[in-house]
Amino acid sequence: MKKISFKVKHAALSVAISIAVLVGLVIINLLAGELDLKFDMTRRDLYTLTEETRQMLAEIEQEVTLYYLAKPGQENITVGELLEQYASSKSVRLEQIDPDRNPGLIARYTETSGEGEDRKTISTGSVIAVSGDRSRVIPYMDLYNVSYDNQGSVNVYGFKAEQSLSAAIQYVATGQEVVIYQLLGHNEYTFEDFGYTESLEKSNFKLKTLNMTTVSSIPEDADIVVILSPSWDYSASETDKLLAFLDRGGSLYIGLDLIQEKIPNLSALLTAWNIRLDRGIIMEQDADRLLSEFGGSPVVFSPLYAGTEITGSLTENNQNMVLASSLGFSAAPIQKRNIELIPILTSTAKSWLRIDLNTASESRVMTDRPGPINAAVGAAEKNIETGFQEGAKVLAVGTASSFAPLSGMGSLKANYDFTVSALGWLAGEDKTINVQSRSLYRLPLQISAANAFVYAGLVVLVIPLGIILVGLIVYIRRKRL
Repeated sequence: MKKISFKVKHAALSVAISIAVLVGLVIINLLAGELDLKFDMTRRDLYTLTEETRQMLAEIEQEVTLYYLAKPGQENITVGELLEQYASSKSVRLEQIDPDRNPGLIARYTETSGEGEDRKTISTGSVIAVSGDRSRVIPYMDLYNVSYDNQGSVNVYGFKAEQSLSAAIQYVATGQEVVIYQLLGHNEYTFEDFGYTESLEKSNFKLKTLNMTTVSSIPEDADIVVILSPSWDYSASETDKLLAFLDRGGSLYIGLDLIQEKIPNLSALLTAWNIRLDRGIIMEQDADRLLSEFGGSPVVFSPLYAGTEITGSLTENNQNMVLASSLGFSAAPIQKRNIELIPILTSTAKSWLRIDLNTASESRVMTDRPGPINAAVGAAEKNIETGFQEGAKVLAVGTASSFAPLSGMGSLKANYDFTVSALGWLAGEDKTINVQSRSLYRLPLQISAANAFVYAGLVVLVIPLGIILVGLIVYIRRKRL
């Protein structure tokens, strides 16, 4: 029998391997089509439901219907796929509605939603969440973070569909809202001054105002009391009412600004919660934390995040807050064992706290306290035996005015997201769902000149020379065979 040559064997083996690979690829494609496998490859999982949302969907008992207003064939693929993930829950049903063919449905829920939407904003692409007698409309523009330049052009910089949809589902399924009382009577700010009111209400926070001089105690329905930049101190009677509110398990958000007179009563309230208010202004000297928009002024800086649940999403989305003329906080001299002090926002080790405000020097002087300095802290009651946070909470920020629109920068999304996250922490996980919007910014890679030279050398010289050397070695070895 004639012996089969090596070349024929090699060719037959190559054909067999090629056929096997092709058959395998066909089988994989068929299986992938049947299983409808999808993977979110984005860096921040832009199109995947967070654990907070999945847990909320698992806990709700009322059925929720999501009406997606979109003409057949004109759906937004990104929004549609996110809605499909909601619909995979046993408690959520999804229906796509052609708005031109169902104007009655749109009108009915616009009138009964209680959100005060203008019908003109219920456009194609919007979503209506319905459960029983409760409903909420999520306009299409509420699915994204947008800004407008001086020419009126729209800049989409964030995807907040999950944030809006999850809050709407939680509200219509449970009717649950976090009641916030904003205190008045000392020339305070309110969230309306910051432009936060509408967004907070759509995140299931119910905002009210209260002047404590007219009441004997803080109302029973209050979950959180907010004090924003009082121009003078609270009376001993008013702080006693606040302490009584905290004693019954309420939470306090207090944002301060530097004022001429001292505030001994409010300072004593904070001290009772292990927080010492340090009268002075934080001055930052780390160039990486200063802002060119303010000429590199040391009193306007981007703080470091202390790695708490409040700032976790800000870190993940590379969002930088901006603080201006912030007071400082430290641990009170005497600490209560059942209260945990939690640093939240800090300056760098290159900073200091300017104690003597009559000093104009931008260099450190003897009376300055070296950094890092806390610009925001939290305090939470904890179970001594388990160490877990249980009960009332206090959160103090050293600059309330930084959350108002800043000159040349407007309202900062990072500062707003911090506020929502802080209020969610104060309210507790069982009352709010804290889903932050996802940044759509694609930041360019930044490398130093030295690293650029090294990388260029690798790509232009080392790798090509390595390939040539390997080729020469293979060529020489084959030639000797």
